[in-house]
Amino acid sequence: MHRCDFLQLVVDGADPVIAPEPPSAGHLLSLPPHSFHVAVLSLVLSYIPDPLHRTQVVAKARQLLHDRAGLLLIVTPISTDASFTPRRALPVLQEWRDAIEALGFERYAVARLRAVHALAFRCVAMPPETPLRPMRIAYDARVQAACAERSGRGLPQAENKGLREGPPTSG
Repeated sequence: MHRCDFLQLVVDGADPVIAPEPPSAGHLLSLPPHSFHVAVLSLVLSYIPDPLHRTQVVAKARQLLHDRAGLLLIVTPISTDASFTPRRALPVLQEWRDAIEALGFERYAVARLRAVHALAFRCVAMPPETPLRPMRIAYDARVQAACAERSGRGLPQAENKGLREGPPTSG
């Protein structure tokens, strides 16, 4: 097993490159394109703080997957779209689908399990170069603002618990 900053990983060459010297000895630096059949992003994307970085992770996975034979599996918490109840669900997963399909994927299957959404996409022909679409989650500030504007109140208080702006207050 090697350590790797996936956003910094270079997709190039014919062989993997591993840093030989300290302080990065053993860190994976690059992988060849189209060298994997399956990529699994399990409970990762919703914890990346920036919506565009989430999309960049998926785009990098697409570069590493075999064209027309690759499979991308994503597991993300139900809280990604705040769908603790269906009537409160936000269009976040549809935005994810649109962003992922714009990268050269086609939705294969979706399942809502007890605490997670499970998404499967298969690789299709790479589309022409297009700008990356951000993959937002329910707790991104812009999504909360859009909810507040749409409903006049934002997300229910129970779902905002522990998401204060600024330092904690004593009470």
